[in-house]
Amino acid sequence: VACAAHLAVLLTTAVADGPGAAVPGFVANEHFSLNGASATKVSAGCWKVIEIGTWFDSGSRHATIRVDSVSQDQAPGVSLALGVLYGSLEGRVNDAAMSKVTCGSSGSSEVHWSVRYGHSQGKEYLGNKWGSFGPRLFNGDVVSMLADVGLQRVGFAVNGACYGALSFEASRVVLAAAMSMKDTISLNQTATEDLPACLFQLSATESASAVSGVPLLTMSILLPVILAVTAYG
Repeated sequence: VACAAHLAVLLTTAVADGPGAAVPGFVANEHFSLNGASATKVSAGCWKVIEIGTWFDSGSRHATIRVDSVSQDQAPGVSLALGVLYGSLEGRVNDAAMSKVTCGSSGSSEVHWSVRYGHSQGKEYLGNKWGSFGPRLFNGDVVSMLADVGLQRVGFAVNGACYGALSFEASRVVLAAAMSMKDTISLNQTATEDLPACLFQLSATESASAVSGVPLLTMSILLPVILAVTAYG
């Protein structure tokens, strides 16, 4: 869905691999410009993805995102989605042949490419009115994500309260972000111990009920994944 107007997206993102270990930053591509820890989409219109770090099939990945200034053009909630990209997309991120959703004028060859929208090879938590998992997201919210390939779940906490987990089918994943307008996100480091405790025991079933600091399930060995961040419009 194309945005009708320019929107300013400013996210502060914390990402880590295992206890206190840092992951690489944004991976440059033709749709984004990089400036230190920030990535800015170079043109408006279609959703495009930028990877965060490298693809993994062992270990763990988590990310914490502060929603600073994201459009509410699809209210209630901001047009932001979070989730994981599947390994089937490795080497083909933003490949037009992988998306089935065109954008722009009729007959345009341009396509949307977000975390799930366009190719369906990912799992996402969408913050605006079209989302069905968790609460709607708003500017000022802090969202933490933790993915477990063994359980094939990615769990979410909003402002410290856990909302269960989404299931996915992938043994190799990568953290990623997607936006449609000329927007900017920033990447910072965080420590594992700063995550809400309940994220370390992921839910075996999809749930939208808040659990403040309460374990949801015993966690298996964490395997790699990539969490994705998407701003929809």
